[in-house]
Amino acid sequence: MSPRARPWLTCLAGLTCLPSVASAHPHIWIEAQETLRFDGHGRIDAVLAHWQFDDLYSAFTLEGLDRDGDGTYSTAELEPMRAQMHESLRSFGYFTMVTADDRPLSFADATEVSLAVEDGILILNAVLPLTTPIDPRGGRFALQVLDPSYYVAFDLAATDPVHLAGDVPAGCASSVQEPRDPDTPAPTLSDDLAINADLARSYAMADAPQIRVACS
Repeated sequence: MSPRARPWLTCLAGLTCLPSVASAHPHIWIEAQETLRFDGHGRIDAVLAHWQFDDLYSAFTLEGLDRDGDGTYSTAELEPMRAQMHESLRSFGYFTMVTADDRPLSFADATEVSLAVEDGILILNAVLPLTTPIDPRGGRFALQVLDPSYYVAFDLAATDPVHLAGDVPAGCASSVQEPRDPDTPAPTLSDDLAINADLARSYAMADAPQIRVACS
């Protein structure tokens, strides 16, 4: 993950202070890899999220958590932040939007949310079960990871951003549709526009890459 040092304007720890509508400028950056899990009937039944937080956010939130001073972060040391982050992410729908034929699909609560630290970078893994599994052979399936408030900025990983796992039907494959030329800077909202939640959401959705599954 490339470092993106930016000044922090408000509280950071645990994502607990995310406003319902933030300013137009991101304060946390996440690099995401997403896995779509298929059940035994060839239906997508869960999204497996693998997120790497930016180095500044990682350093800030990890400060003081290595209580025994051994240079590593145990599961027990990370648990308070994990529980806090899980609660916050639940209220924001895990920043994950799934649609079938442009119809939004819902998630059950995450069955697994874990934190780890690799080379000083905070990593989150979560399993997000779909309330109702969906068969991509029957229509258009799409996934976006985004924060409509622009407080958190998501980038899909440059390498292997999406995986298909489980009983994937023959002829089904994933692709990433970019909303714009990757060399074109992402647009930013003015602060006046950012206070309009619906408008900010439409901008964010239009600017977020879309993971698609198509079956021949």
